[in-house]
Amino acid sequence: IKGKAERADGQQLTPVQIDQIAPHLANQFNLPETSVRQHLSEVELFLGGPAAKTPWNAVTIGHDIYVRGQDELKAIESYNYRRWLVHECGHVMQYARTSESLDETQRVRRYLGSYVGGLVVGPHCSPGAVFTGLGLWLHENYNPWNHNKTHIGLQEAMHDTHVMEAEAERSAKAFA
Repeated sequence: IKGKAERADGQQLTPVQIDQIAPHLANQFNLPETSVRQHLSEVELFLGGPAAKTPWNAVTIGHDIYVRGQDELKAIESYNYRRWLVHECGHVMQYARTSESLDETQRVRRYLGSYVGGLVVGPHCSPGAVFTGLGLWLHENYNPWNHNKTHIGLQEAMHDTHVMEAEAERSAKAFA
């Protein structure tokens, strides 16, 4: 599932990053801060892997954050892009909510299953990211009454309307 990273030695978060991010994520995801700190101490940043072949700059699976290229790796590790790091760590907290009684492979599958499920069905059986994103994309690009066309791409619209992405982004915005 994870693919092979181009750089096999993952870069861990620094103690300062963990100290700054942990209280916020504990509050945002309603998790004990000690648990959040433990999960953040297991986070590693990798170059390549599943992010190498996607249109997104990063892919988070379990405790592993994969970034597409060297520029993205430098950015996500920098102070100016801490909101992006918090967004990706938000996905780690979503993974942390999976049952600890499962082994890592089962937990990753459950997490990815939730993510893929969110593409089709949203919370409480509402339309998922595919349908909601399609509606947003049509509105933004083809609605004659919309004079503020962003020309958002369909992939971006689906990504931005995904329930798990929205939760991670709300947390990142609140941090910044």
